[in-house]
Amino acid sequence: MAPIVDPERFFINKWEMYKILKTSTIKEFNFPETDVLSIESLNRMLNRYLCLYVKSVSTWGGEKIGKIEKQENGYGLIIQSITNNSYASIDDLYKDLRHFYNDGTTIIQQQAPLLHYQNRVFDIRSHLQRELDETWVYEGDLVRVGGTDSIVSNIEISNGMVMPTNEILAVLFPQKPYEFFLNKMKSASKTICGILDKYHYFMEVGIDYGLDDTGNLWLIEVNTDDVFGGPEQKLFSMLPDKSIYDRLTNRSQKIHEQWLHYIFESYEELLKNQSNN
Repeated sequence: MAPIVDPERFFINKWEMYKILKTSTIKEFNFPETDVLSIESLNRMLNRYLCLYVKSVSTWGGEKIGKIEKQENGYGLIIQSITNNSYASIDDLYKDLRHFYNDGTTIIQQQAPLLHYQNRVFDIRSHLQRELDETWVYEGDLVRVGGTDSIVSNIEISNGMVMPTNEILAVLFPQKPYEFFLNKMKSASKTICGILDKYHYFMEVGIDYGLDDTGNLWLIEVNTDDVFGGPEQKLFSMLPDKSIYDRLTNRSQKIHEQWLHYIFESYEELLKNQSNN
């Protein structure tokens, strides 16, 4: 059995993350139904849903995300920035999926009933950091709006944009204050971080949520720091108000200084013990 935390990259892939969180009791959001890609799971999910998303479990930044949609005479497949094809049968569709996603485990996921903003996909990115006392701090959130006709909200590959969360929510839910959603996102995000603490010592977590027309949260993805980096702090530098970005970078600097101090003290203690021996 593969380890839950990858021993080389020190992250939890999308499938393992789904299994961990799905079996936990979290009431603040909904999960899109998710399964590992196989011909059987593809048939079952397409019998249940009109649209599915396809994701490699180990990629990030919107890379290699596909969307399957039922058509009048078959099925359509869009892979962001790569291909847009139609298929007469599920077998033909599956064959192409297997050819494209040939680098490991792939998941398929129900397209959640999410709202759009100005006919564009969007999500809310919540960013959390570990404090010096090791508790989790909810630093803030923003909205990523995908480009025209994009199937993902990742701004780098979709020519999208970043906007303040309260501005988007004021348009979509004029009768509900931003604090209504903020409290739900804070509670859900800290619960997720607490669950992840059981598996690995992460320093930063970025969580992507969608919203349906009743204001319910849907969990899209959980991003953590690993050997390649962490959730993108620079997204917050694109907001008109730079205060969240300033908090993120200041806390990162303090934590870095704390680790350097710890390493220096440990080294001094080692030298002291060696000299005494």
